[in-house]
Amino acid sequence: MPGWGVHDKHARRLFKELCLRYDSVMSREINLLIDKPDDFIRNRLDYLLRVVRERDSEFCKLLYLHFVLGIPVLGGVFKHDWGCCRLRKSVAFVILLRLAEILYGYEGVLLVQLHASLDSISKWGFDLSRYLKWAEIQGISSEVKDYIHRYWNEIRTDCPGVKRRSSRP
Repeated sequence: MPGWGVHDKHARRLFKELCLRYDSVMSREINLLIDKPDDFIRNRLDYLLRVVRERDSEFCKLLYLHFVLGIPVLGGVFKHDWGCCRLRKSVAFVILLRLAEILYGYEGVLLVQLHASLDSISKWGFDLSRYLKWAEIQGISSEVKDYIHRYWNEIRTDCPGVKRRSSRP
């Protein structure tokens, strides 16, 4: 997977092109939320429960069950990458997008979608048409898909895909 420096580079450019204010703290927190969700949530649990309760009481219950009562909920939720790199729609990814929206608004959703796109390109070694099919399945915004399309060659250099064997030994 690409390092956070690669994620930040593309996030800065995307935000500049969309005339949005890039916030390096928000970008770092989104990277933490995606790559180390357990640490991110546990370190901010009281704050998150308070903020999420105001915006989405059902989601607050999910956080409470998992992090306060220790009852595991929905496989893949609160785990590295939240299932965002799957080749099918992931409930965990939908939950991640909702949390990003509650905490950071539209900009947070864009950062999550861009991070997931770069990780998936790297993990699966997508060509552009396969990436666009994946992005459609995941509900990636047109702003992020257009950005990926414009900078495809550079992104492929920044996020080299895993080489797959054609057959097993």
